[in-house]
Amino acid sequence: MKKSPKSAKFFASHWSAFLQQFKNLHLRGDRFVMLTVAGLINAFGVSVFLYPVNLYDSGISGTAMLLAQITCTERTGCP
Repeated sequence: MKKSPKSAKFFASHWSAFLQQFKNLHLRGDRFVMLTVAGLINAFGVSVFLYPVNLYDSGISGTAMLLAQITCTERTGCP
């Protein structure tokens, strides 16, 4: 099935708008460093305080903790 020129024009206009917005972002290294530090603090807090007492964090990490507890067997190795 051949794409119509109308859809190609629509994609091109939206892609150029996205690139323009991306160029306007001010990406600074200190923000990435702070996000990394915040992630490490969160990981430490979850692994030290929540996981040992079977409390769950929210979001994807909480779902992963729940699934790890449910699917834990001797073969997979329980923490």
